Amino acid sequence: MPDAIMASTPGPTTEPGAREPGAPIGRDELDPELINLKAGRLDVGALAALAVLVLVALMAIRLWPDLRFSRQADTPRTVDAAGARASAPDSFVQLDARLVLSRAMRLRSSSGALGLRVAPVAAIGEALWVVMPANGFGPARGERFAGRLRPLADVAFAEALRARALAHVPRYVTAGAWRAATASASALSVRSVEGEPLEAHLDAPVELEVARPDTARITAAFTDRQADAAAWADALTAAGLLPAGQAPEEVTPRAARFVVARAGGVAAVTRALDEAGLWGATADPVVEVKASTVAALRASSLEAFAGRAVDDDALLRVTARAVPTSPYQVLLVDEAPGGYWYVLPVMIALGVIAALFAWALARAIRRDYWPRR
Repeated sequence: MPDAIMASTPGPTTEPGAREPGAPIGRDELDPELINLKAGRLDVGALAALAVLVLVALMAIRLWPDLRFSRQADTPRTVDAAGARASAPDSFVQLDARLVLSRAMRLRSSSGALGLRVAPVAAIGEALWVVMPANGFGPARGERFAGRLRPLADVAFAEALRARALAHVPRYVTAGAWRAATASASALSVRSVEGEPLEAHLDAPVELEVARPDTARITAAFTDRQADAAAWADALTAAGLLPAGQAPEEVTPRAARFVVARAGGVAAVTRALDEAGLWGATADPVVEVKASTVAALRASSLEAFAGRAVDDDALLRVTARAVPTSPYQVLLVDEAPGGYWYVLPVMIALGVIAALFAWALARAIRRDYWPRR
């Protein structure tokens, strides 16, 4: 009977050498369950893919003008100031024009950097500025400049240039141009001596330098014969140019200055100095500065403003701003299409990245947001 019971009892369910479920793993043994684990797929989220696409799009937009410039011919197209105004942005041109050197300036990014030299092109209302490196080792260019045309708003120093150059600054206008100018209700439109169109508001200051008639200023340099101001006063008195006992207007360590009243002004005084052999003295006009505003000067004449006749060649100093004849542009000298060879490979790489993440975005939307059936 016991033998029959034992024969009917089932044996162990595991095969010989097999591990029972939940049995402890030895220190030097490998866990078969960990070995059979499969690595999960790397899924890019929709938000991450969209962020990368936006970043790539912004970089492509920033590089697009450089790509357009890099695809041009290596030989610049020769233009004048009018042709530069009509040229498209990012054109490679060679400009033949005259610069307004009195308006030249230097822009610096930091205190230790040389920065850039900037000067406007004449006769177009400062609408085009030539930008050159500030170092003094470049070749002399004269009035010919080759480079890249760019809108002022697209360069990094746009705000600095606007703050310093495109503001109301003193300009010189001839009296003849002032008389011929046509005035509006709120401003005066006139051209400067460089031919720049200017606009001056009614409250803008105006200064006029007027030479006093029949008067001259003698500058007498100290020499071995006339070693001080007293010796020069005696010599000028003997020549009939100075009343006896008149003191000098100014005395410096090297010269003395006397104001002389004589019919004929500077020409007559110069002739008298030559006749007396006083070679160490020179005669210059005595200039008075008359100050007013545009509104006050428009209400009267230049003669009433100066108190005497004013020639058409007389210069008025007007605080005004240039009126551009076209949108502001800059010519970046020494920039050529060959210097931007790297832009095309970068754009191709950005296109590949955009395609990959566009595919990842589509998969993420389908996986996470598309309704499952």
